[in-house]
Amino acid sequence: MTATRPGWLQENAATYLSNAIAQRDFRVQFRGNRSLLVFGVFVFTLISIALLYYLQTSLDRQTSVAAAQSNLQMFYRTVMWSLAGLVCVITPALSATAVVAERQRRSLDLMMSAPVHPKYYLVGKMVSSYRYTWMLLALALPITAASVVLGGAAWNDVLAAYFLLSIHALVFSAFSLFMSTIAPKPTTALTYSYLGIFMYVLVTAFASAALIATRMMGMGAASREQPFIVGLNPFSVIEASNTYTMIAGHAIPNYVIVAVVGLLLTRLFLFAAGSVLSPYGGSEVRGLRMYGLALLLAFAVYVGSQLGGFTTSASMSSFTSNSYILGMYVFWIGMLGLFLLPSLVCYGYDAERRYRPTGTMNWLRMFDGTPGGGLPYLWMCVGVLTVGMAIGLAISNFTVNQDFLLPPLLLLGVLTLFAGIGQVASAALAGVRTARAVVIGSYLILLVMPLALISAFFRDVYQERSAWFLDVYLLAPMVRFPEERWMMTLAYGVGSLIVGLTMSLVSQRILSSRRPIPTTSHVIAA
Repeated sequence: MTATRPGWLQENAATYLSNAIAQRDFRVQFRGNRSLLVFGVFVFTLISIALLYYLQTSLDRQTSVAAAQSNLQMFYRTVMWSLAGLVCVITPALSATAVVAERQRRSLDLMMSAPVHPKYYLVGKMVSSYRYTWMLLALALPITAASVVLGGAAWNDVLAAYFLLSIHALVFSAFSLFMSTIAPKPTTALTYSYLGIFMYVLVTAFASAALIATRMMGMGAASREQPFIVGLNPFSVIEASNTYTMIAGHAIPNYVIVAVVGLLLTRLFLFAAGSVLSPYGGSEVRGLRMYGLALLLAFAVYVGSQLGGFTTSASMSSFTSNSYILGMYVFWIGMLGLFLLPSLVCYGYDAERRYRPTGTMNWLRMFDGTPGGGLPYLWMCVGVLTVGMAIGLAISNFTVNQDFLLPPLLLLGVLTLFAGIGQVASAALAGVRTARAVVIGSYLILLVMPLALISAFFRDVYQERSAWFLDVYLLAPMVRFPEERWMMTLAYGVGSLIVGLTMSLVSQRILSSRRPIPTTSHVIAA
């Protein structure tokens, strides 16, 4: 009899519910007394915080009923903020070293040589760390229940806040796992993970504060309708637990939307980690790039709808063209692609086979992860971002004109320019790591240093027409509002595009003139 391959449903059930790697890590985590010691210290710390806060409140005998209720609510917030800090600190420590530690022990290659799919391996690692974090949250539930008994919170708010914290723990686990696949050492993986989570918390805090302030100007502080971005910050789970977002005339609880967004981000990070561990031509790379385009489209539609509604209702009379201002958002959001550019377009013979040169612009390789499809994929991302933003603006009944397309054109030119720099460096130096360092150095020289120097030594220079030296800055149309911004944006965008494509052609001439001699390491890598 021949064994039949299990179906898709059975495979996913085995991956998430009966993962052998998660079971092995679970046994390792609870081997010895270390876990019991961690749990004991954690519970003792929370109880100490609760007792100190309660004693401070109870000793004040002159307090009123309203002040006592406010103190109880503050006690609940203190406990939840402590748990949010726990999620931000403990989760990376559990996940960031999972893969890189096995790579250092030389057991990762043995694991990947077995019939184990990268998805199965990564999900097992994520489930083991996520389960450990959930156990810590469960141990904190009795302390949080004290605030419910005392009247500082309601059970539905507590359970919704715990649910949101668990979603953040899942996202942070997946992100730290991705950092573990690309970092060379455990300390580097931990540093990257903590830095990324810190930036995430900072950005979501500023974004939610800006959106809440905008919403309160029209609705007042008492409204329960709040943007779901509030729930994307772990320290704002209390505010998001009992609020909702209006979608197509329906009030959707924010914890439901945050759960969907969290699962999408978790899937994105698992795709990214799987693409690093997968062999040349693996399906994870194609899945990651197509999934990234889908998420980018959804994100652009949402941002466009929010910006369109704000621009329509707010006073924007100080600007000549609202469409140009909204196009600037496309530009600055798309500038995040500069961080992905070195890994997409640089090539060489000192890394894996997937980083071998495969042409300058090969649209057929846009999804296979090779350098030849890097620039076409970046162009596709710019197009998807622009179309998605336009759809969102149309949903909010905002009329888009030709000014909206000028910043995306400049974005396309800037990305093409730095892609050409990376390709020339790759062809001339024949090394992936060196070429990436050259691209990052060109960022600093052409983008960061000029703006920093102008900001440091010249005041109010962005609005002065006599400041001619700012006009030679590559990003001048996006940091200054001269009357000639349309012509300047068009000239800089087309000029950067032409220079970048020319450098790409030059890189191919350099590559064809100096073919490296295959060595033993090249043969092994192939």
